[in-house]
Amino acid sequence: MSINDFPYYATFLSCQPGQSSFSNDVLQNGIWTYHLIDALNGGVKEVIKNDKYITDRLLSDYLSRRVSAYTKTELNRDQTPRAALDSSYENVIVEI
Repeated sequence: MSINDFPYYATFLSCQPGQSSFSNDVLQNGIWTYHLIDALNGGVKEVIKNDKYITDRLLSDYLSRRVSAYTKTELNRDQTPRAALDSSYENVIVEI
């Protein structure tokens, strides 16, 4: 397998430039990492398309919304994840 087999990339970042990434003792992990793992394990319906696929855009939107809301509510801090998606199409990350 080479990079030519998959010419697009997606980079997921836990926060915006100038922000910090936070952890939480209740989650026993970083907030972004906790939500990323939960989503990739199929635990979040809103990132699953056609009951079968997790896509880059759905994951990016979910992480941005959920992590931002969690850090604001639980820590009164700002942490807004971002993603750099190098495609005009929605791409499958994993099949559930």
